[in-house]
Amino acid sequence: MTENSVSVKWEPPLEGGFILHYIVEKRLQKSYSLLKAWRRVVADICDTEYQVNGLTVGKTYLLRVAAVNEVGVGPFAQLPNPVTTRLQYGKLKHSVIVETLHSDITELFPQGATFCT
Repeated sequence: MTENSVSVKWEPPLEGGFILHYIVEKRLQKSYSLLKAWRRVVADICDTEYQVNGLTVGKTYLLRVAAVNEVGVGPFAQLPNPVTTRLQYGKLKHSVIVETLHSDITELFPQGATFCT
C-alpha cells in the first residue's frame, strides 16, 4: 500500500448466483460537474478484494462495487464511509476500508450458484 491507495474488500452476494466478475468505481466526494462522475477503477476482477490506486492525498473518495453476471451489471453497492488519504504526524496515513457489501447485489442472483470460477 502507498500513500495514494486504499484496499477495498467485500463479500459475494448471500443469495448466490454465477458471478462473472466485479466492477469497482470511485469518485471524489466533494466535486463539481464532470468531476463528480463515477470513474471505473477495474471492470473485470473475480477477487473480492482490490487495491484502488491513483488517489490524491487530502482528497475524499466514495467507492462502490457491482457484480456482473450473464444478464448484465447488477446495482452498485456503495461503501458506507468515504475514504480520505491524509498526512498525520508528518507521515502519510492511509484510510483503509474493509467493508462487507451485501446490499442490492444479493437480490439479483439465484441461491446456491458458483462465484467467479
